[in-house]
Amino acid sequence: MNEDGPRDFTSRYLCDLLRKPDHLRDLLSEAVPNLVDGFVFERMKPAPQEFLVGNSRLRKPDVLVEIPYRIGDAERSALVCVLLEHQSKADWLIPLKTFLYAALYWEWQRRTWETMSAPKEEFALTPILPIVLYTGPRTWGSARSLRDLLGEPTAFHGFAPVWQPLFWELATHSTEELVNGPTAFLQALAIYKAEGAELEVASGLFATICNRLGSLHDSSRIRWEDLLKFVLGWAQNRRPQAERQAWHELAVQLESDEARRREVDQMSITIAESIFLEGEQKGRKEGRKEGRKEGRQEGRQEGKQEGRQEGALEQTKAILLKVTSQRLGQSNPSALETINEISDVQRLDRMTNVMLKVGSWDELLDVK
Repeated sequence: MNEDGPRDFTSRYLCDLLRKPDHLRDLLSEAVPNLVDGFVFERMKPAPQEFLVGNSRLRKPDVLVEIPYRIGDAERSALVCVLLEHQSKADWLIPLKTFLYAALYWEWQRRTWETMSAPKEEFALTPILPIVLYTGPRTWGSARSLRDLLGEPTAFHGFAPVWQPLFWELATHSTEELVNGPTAFLQALAIYKAEGAELEVASGLFATICNRLGSLHDSSRIRWEDLLKFVLGWAQNRRPQAERQAWHELAVQLESDEARRREVDQMSITIAESIFLEGEQKGRKEGRKEGRKEGRQEGRQEGKQEGRQEGALEQTKAILLKVTSQRLGQSNPSALETINEISDVQRLDRMTNVMLKVGSWDELLDVK
């Protein structure tokens, strides 16, 4: 179940975006519009992940944060867990994985509560909001709930926990809906629609998104920078490598202000360098892995070869001793020890060639 394999630049950067309050607010305003106003995003913080210790085969959530939630005049912490899925083939185990996160977190919470000194608050499980952000080109075509994973007999299904993560699927939203959406984060996500498109179409969408995001430059400079880096990084990372210079030039040309042109120019160069270095590191890692694999294969081949040689050696000794003993009688301990210590197969072959001719064990051992 481990999926901690390498992720590309775009996916990791998208996860980083969602760990910031403004961008996560944008996602939740789409995913749970009826709940989003209750969250106190300015006091959002990373959730402790001690509950995953000892579960190395379970992939860590991409985003795991605790956010206070208003209930009248009071506040109660809620855990928001986001999984980013981008592959075209849906992961059918997602309902089980998100349920395991919840169960492990609640169990860790119980253990922590039990170690607290009295007086302590009455124990209550922290509510969890599990979200799957699916950016694949097609709608989610696999299990959505825990019960979808259950086999026969169906008579027992009613006893299973009711658990279903919330799926937000890019494929269910048109390019126009995203580009003209109410939040900057949605507008940036529209770049995924350029996957596989002709360069002219992709460039047009890229330009539209950059223009939409441009309004953030003066009002929310950090958000503008974050989202523009994501869009530009997507283009340089997910589009053909031969297009990278074209994306760099287009991003710079879209800015009319000279200072912003220099800013975008440097931003694009930095992204390209990051992607290049990441590719180098990945290449070295894969090279080491391939080298270890080849080494294991060579080791197995050498082992097999050594095994065959050793087997041939022992078989030749057995024949030599059996036939010579029948002719000359049992060998003395010294002769037997000498033959058992021979590691030269060719010498043994020469000895077997004369074993029917020699008159004594000493004459046989004189064969070199």
